[in-house]
Amino acid sequence: ASLRSELGEEHEFEFVQGTIEWPMASGLEPISNPNETYYAYFEYTPESALAAVEALERYISVEGPFDGILAFSQGAGLAIMFLLRYCSLPPQRSPLFKCALLFSPTGMYDPVAWINTGTIQKVDTTDRVTLTIASIVVWGEQDLDGVSEDSGVAARLFDSDMVWIHVHNRGHEIPSAASVEAFRGMMRYIRRAITLARVLAHSDRVAQQTHPRS
Repeated sequence: ASLRSELGEEHEFEFVQGTIEWPMASGLEPISNPNETYYAYFEYTPESALAAVEALERYISVEGPFDGILAFSQGAGLAIMFLLRYCSLPPQRSPLFKCALLFSPTGMYDPVAWINTGTIQKVDTTDRVTLTIASIVVWGEQDLDGVSEDSGVAARLFDSDMVWIHVHNRGHEIPSAASVEAFRGMMRYIRRAITLARVLAHSDRVAQQTHPRS
């Protein structure tokens, strides 16, 4: 809510819900009600993760297009898997979004290896298509070690000239305005990524007007 308020009314948000009933994540007790029902996007198996990627692709084809993708935790891991699969399928394609704002991404299986060879493995940066999209990857220095490791891998998947990395002083969360230092640092990088996305989009439009496609 703090992030959306800070960005202002020029942005519209559409929320994609999970479908698998799931326990509330540890550490969210201060901001969530343990008696509510919670949902995940996928179980931590390659089959479930790939099904979630395909479901997200169907959602975007029906409800899109969208300028960017903003996601947290398992949702950010799902966004990474979607981008890798979309950009790796022949013919090799550019990312579907102008920007990606990802917070504490985790749970990333390799969708390309799973489709091509049936190999079950986590996403790594070896022999990998580079994601050329204006982006930020944000995580907390007090987050779980596994999440911090996954987030670092996610950051290295993007073109180094187009990604901003920000490690704040909090845990597994998107900083709110109540955490002044962490929130201001995060917003600074978000604005940079959005500005770069706008500049690149404008450049593409100018190029298309200068060299019309037949």
